Amino acid sequence: MIQTPWIVLVAGVPKVLHLADHIIYDKPIRDPETGFIKAVTTLTFLVDREDGVEIAKQWSILSPALAANFLPFIDQKRYRDWNFTVIESGGGYVKSWQVSQTPAS
Repeated sequence: MIQTPWIVLVAGVPKVLHLADHIIYDKPIRDPETGFIKAVTTLTFLVDREDGVEIAKQWSILSPALAANFLPFIDQKRYRDWNFTVIESGGGYVKSWQVSQTPAS
């Protein structure tokens, strides 16, 4: 299996993540429909545990719907107190996520 420096979600497969730090920034992307470059607000986390294994990866969230699950934890980096289980479903423009949290040990 090829290791990557970023988190990859697979539809239907739960992914348990512990988040260590974050940054919010505008990232230029090319709109697939118009071909124009636009800025998208991105929430990127440094992940230090993936499925219980210590790692050092990044997880960039471009979807406002997915990011909304984490925004309540941004203040004072309260996400450090939790493990987040993320399950992706669907694909393309109908992609959705189920996010739950459990206390980190």
